[in-house]
Amino acid sequence: MDLKESLNLTDVVEKTGLSASTAHRIIRGLERRDYLSRNEDTKRYSLGARIAYLGSLAENRSDDGLREKAYEYLVKIRDRINESASLYVRDGASGICIDRVESKQLLRRVITVGERLHLPNGATGKVLMSGMEDRELMELLGEDYEAVKPDVDKVRERGYWVSNGEREVGLSAIAAPVYNAKGKMIAAISISGPTARIIDEEMAEKVQSVLECAGDISRQMGYFK
Repeated sequence: MDLKESLNLTDVVEKTGLSASTAHRIIRGLERRDYLSRNEDTKRYSLGARIAYLGSLAENRSDDGLREKAYEYLVKIRDRINESASLYVRDGASGICIDRVESKQLLRRVITVGERLHLPNGATGKVLMSGMEDRELMELLGEDYEAVKPDVDKVRERGYWVSNGEREVGLSAIAAPVYNAKGKMIAAISISGPTARIIDEEMAEKVQSVLECAGDISRQMGYFK
């Protein structure tokens, strides 16, 4: 099986000569350990996230397929919280939206794929900056470094950031980092919407959902803490 191939149980039986019950038992064991991943819709198996953690595969393919691997998790968190979910990567002093799943609610902040956001402000910006070396931050922020650095340190400590009107009055977001197999931050995921819907009595649950989403995507990229 190569990285893009997927097989169902019948395929595995035919290729290995094992009985269906034996093949199923082995497959389930590999799936539990993340060596295989099962598509719930097609019932087919492909190589799992932990494979990316092994040897040269982790070295050479650590950032491959980020958008494709993240998409289903963006959909899941959008459906769970009913707020727009986005995936960002850093490009210099900007964060670029590389994928977006819009909320189904009528009142929402529309962001297009490819849109750039200035880093110092907002949950996504704070999270992306937390993956930078302090020297890089100083070069990026200049005289604003001392004012922004405490927020960046809090992101590093907590693993997330909640913004309240940092970019636009009345809008808020929750963001968390995504890592690759080498432990390098490669992206940030966020949910965003009107402040009244983000910062409410259920905010702690929303934060946990964002952290779980970021963790799921990181594991798909081969990151195991």
